[in-house]
Amino acid sequence: MTTDSLPSAADAERLTAALCQSGAVEAARVSHVAVIGAWKKLRSHTLRLSLSYERPAADAPASVILKMGHLGSDGRSAHANQREISFYRDVAWAAPLAPHCFAAVEATDTSVWHVLLEDLTDSHFIATAWPLPPARAQYESIVQALAHFHAAWWDSQGSACRSEAGAIRMPPIASCATSSKCLDGSPTGSAN
Repeated sequence: MTTDSLPSAADAERLTAALCQSGAVEAARVSHVAVIGAWKKLRSHTLRLSLSYERPAADAPASVILKMGHLGSDGRSAHANQREISFYRDVAWAAPLAPHCFAAVEATDTSVWHVLLEDLTDSHFIATAWPLPPARAQYESIVQALAHFHAAWWDSQGSACRSEAGAIRMPPIASCATSSKCLDGSPTGSAN
């Protein structure tokens, strides 16, 4: 795949902006993008992108994962994927074991949603092909990782809030926006 056929979210300028805005890089500028892996699923398309920079920077990721939706035959986003976008935007930044999210963009009438993630390909793998279950040692490791993830929120000083869109938000400190209903029963907007 050449850079001419890359989706707009994989444009070098957009990737530079997302990486800078997320704090992943300071002054690095993406100069070239190449697809080094692609996976097409029913509701999403995932690309592993190799990044080259104008000036080498120690903090710049060599590759990223771009997961995005499909456009339907009518030119509109076929699936909104609001739950995944909400997770990466509202929860993953403070969650252990979650890849760093550089950008989480919702779909519009004419564009698809996408998330731009840290590439963990070299340290992680898919346990088995669907629908086969993982081996016992693998699923024990998976359950242990999920337990660590949930334990990080146990007895948290933060409040779990449900926004009007239905996304669960778990801020690190008790601060629910006035448009949210706190799941712990505290009044909205009571702490900041």
